[in-house]
Amino acid sequence: AGPHSLSLLTRLADDEPDLMTEAERGKMMLRHKTMRPHSAVRRHLKKRFDPKERLPRTVVVDSNGAWMSQWSKDFKALGIDILRSHVNLHPEPFDFQSLVVWAARERRESELLQMGHVDREACRRVGFYGPFELPGTRLFLDF
Repeated sequence: AGPHSLSLLTRLADDEPDLMTEAERGKMMLRHKTMRPHSAVRRHLKKRFDPKERLPRTVVVDSNGAWMSQWSKDFKALGIDILRSHVNLHPEPFDFQSLVVWAARERRESELLQMGHVDREACRRVGFYGPFELPGTRLFLDF
């Protein structure tokens, strides 16, 4: 019941999942005109769905009893305060900007941290155009 399982199930349950590759997202970030507006992302984040209705034959078995419990325990035990994965890698299937939009709505942008020690020009030469922000562990878990 970690982030990968949660990502898969939310993509199966969502009506309009973002199924782009990392390369496609990078290209979209260069052409801001084709990204979903933040207002559309905010509207989608307010939606709720009944998982029993959307995925009636799905059962999640987890020895800890809840989503992300082991992940949370492990990160706390290891003292991991910041994720190593950037802000676009999260389980919300609608839009890759969802975590950033949610953080802004919740006034928690301060928990989005700039990557240090990254040669952005070298990244761009190999096709990675960002983002260069990392979410805090607490922010990601609350999201």
